[in-house]
Amino acid sequence: MKISGYIHGLIAVCSKYGDMYKNASGKMGQLAGRTLVLSLLVLLSGCGSSPVGYTPSPHDLVFDSLAGKWDEAVPLGNGQVGALVWQKGDRLRFSLDRVDLWDLRPTEGMTWDKPVYDWICEQWQNNTYGIVQELLDEPYGRLPAPSKIPAGALEFHTADWGAADSVRLYVQDAVCKVWWPSGRTLEAFVQADGPCGWFRFTGIDSLRPEIVAPAYAQAGASAEDDAHSGQELHTLGYLQGVVHMKGRTITYVQPGWNGFQYAIAVTWKKTRGGIEGVWSVQSTYGGNSVKNIASDVRETLGEGYADAYKVHHDWWQRFWDKSAVSLPDSVLEKQWYLEQYKFGSAARADMPPITLQAVWTADNGKLPPWKGDFHHDLNTQLSYWPAYGANHLDEEIGFTNWLWSHRDAFRRYTEGFFGRGGLNVPGVTTLDGEPM
Repeated sequence: MKISGYIHGLIAVCSKYGDMYKNASGKMGQLAGRTLVLSLLVLLSGCGSSPVGYTPSPHDLVFDSLAGKWDEAVPLGNGQVGALVWQKGDRLRFSLDRVDLWDLRPTEGMTWDKPVYDWICEQWQNNTYGIVQELLDEPYGRLPAPSKIPAGALEFHTADWGAADSVRLYVQDAVCKVWWPSGRTLEAFVQADGPCGWFRFTGIDSLRPEIVAPAYAQAGASAEDDAHSGQELHTLGYLQGVVHMKGRTITYVQPGWNGFQYAIAVTWKKTRGGIEGVWSVQSTYGGNSVKNIASDVRETLGEGYADAYKVHHDWWQRFWDKSAVSLPDSVLEKQWYLEQYKFGSAARADMPPITLQAVWTADNGKLPPWKGDFHHDLNTQLSYWPAYGANHLDEEIGFTNWLWSHRDAFRRYTEGFFGRGGLNVPGVTTLDGEPM
């Protein structure tokens, strides 16, 4: 029986007994009946987390197992933070990211005593363009920074559960749900309007998450690699961050270049038959602080999974209400909805543009491919095409706002590179609009 049906049944039973009390002793009996109703409802409400229903759709992503690689994981995001849900070895893993985690040290070769454009033209005409590449191109590949940097991950020991046998991304609700043969389940979402994510497990007695920090101070090549992997994390020269645990709250603070810091925190609580928890990633970019992240997640946890999900669901409902398509080709129709989901997960009006990996920086123990930068060609422009035909200008304006906010950096670049006034956006930039 569904919980809602159970409640209605209780009310019916209690009303019956209330009438019996009333017939027996008038108003006092009626009051006793009402008291019984309230007492039972309060008792029921304390039995565990409120139920949450999700909306299945033919556009959902459905798998019979968890992905075994980060770049095949289920993506969740809100334009500010993101998570990838997958399995690494015998552990369930959430790869975490935040849009403003950057090493912003100046790019070598990108400051000039005098404009260089005319000089570049001369080298091309003289067939000596190799000098240009040495000056302007090689530092990008040779030096580790500036670069987007990874945040870290949450892991859960699920080895004794066996392999998950069903995984579903509810596209309409932006929720990932995982089922195991034993009856255990996971539900997870990234809050649509804040720098945090939620998870809820059922069918378990206890489970403790762990924060897995990137190996910033570990020399030696990562075991994971592919053709587009970036440099090793230790080449950035960071001190390794520290993980702290207090009660059911774990925090990790990582120092970066020139005083920059970011932090991850996770907290959780037991429910009847499981646990639910909240994680967050915060940074000091723009003058923010990471000191209160532990208290922030504890306060957020107090809202409860069900209430937080309602706010999240309402945002996505408004998003999907803006447009819809019905196509004779079901494959193309599904692709349209998945592209809209990706856009809704990666863009917000008050966030930087979509980078090469958006809010899902590579989780392979290295710097991200092509430094996770802003490639201002089709890589950024095409990412915003879903907005125009689908009535999502509220999310698209984040790109326009960012371009306008960094117009001074673009003017400096135009004058320094071309020796002329005007405003030209570099082909590749950092988070703060500087050329790379």
